[in-house]
Amino acid sequence: MPANKKRIFSIAVAVLFVTFAFIRYSADHQEASGQVREVNVETDSIVFHNLKELEDFSQLIIVATPTKKFNDRSQKSTTFPDGTLQDFASFNELKIAKVIKAPSDFDQTKTWIEVAEPVAIVKEGNSSAKLKKQGYTEMKKDSQYIIYLSKNAMGQYSVNGITGRYNLDGTDTDDTDAKIDEGHKSQLREEVEAKYPELIKSKMK
Repeated sequence: MPANKKRIFSIAVAVLFVTFAFIRYSADHQEASGQVREVNVETDSIVFHNLKELEDFSQLIIVATPTKKFNDRSQKSTTFPDGTLQDFASFNELKIAKVIKAPSDFDQTKTWIEVAEPVAIVKEGNSSAKLKKQGYTEMKKDSQYIIYLSKNAMGQYSVNGITGRYNLDGTDTDDTDAKIDEGHKSQLREEVEAKYPELIKSKMK
């Protein structure tokens, strides 16, 4: 691949194995319910510089709505033999409204799908912490999104990071926080809005 294309398509390799050395505790940011501490886990992340890069990378693109609240979703984490955190995710059941892109083996008649998100509540001794990769926040129950997905090492469809989903109905204010990724999401959101104006139920801000 020519050098200029390498620069354009500079996608960092996602780190699947995370250790506690990468965890930055945000002690002043807690959930009101149960006082669960929120922890930002910094990893190398996939960076998409425009919507075409994101669409080309994604294996599945859908419009869908979560059917369960975050605390009602399956939460999983794995550790290395020495007890060090390896990886974590929550599993979100979505009601599919529209399939925009799919591989040939995907059943486009199905009305729901379970996808992995890089956020989960993980037990730490006698307490719990809500771990979030790169500031990712979970999709909200009954909110509608356009979602960009790829299969992970376990064959599960996973959201492509914080730039892998966009709220369409204006009901998820966390999704519009451009500060979490230095403006990349804000730029991509504008491209999503321009390409799919018919999907926007409330103008994304």
